Amino acid sequence: MNSKVLIIAEAGVNHNGSLDLAKRLVDEAATAGVDIIKFQTFKADKLVSKTARQAEYQHRN
Repeated sequence: MNSKVLIIAEAGVNHNGSLDLAKRLVDEAATAGVDIIKFQTFKADKLVSKTARQAEYQHRN
């Protein structure tokens, strides 16, 4: 079997919900030779309690 190996980049939620940032991540991944890029999204109110404490880095943003 002579199949091409595919390089998959995991962008995850690093786009912070910004379509423009997601597009930049795609461009950078393509420049790096990535074949596929994976993204994730979530709705915080469905995932985390409203009373959950914020991480230190979240206080700066």
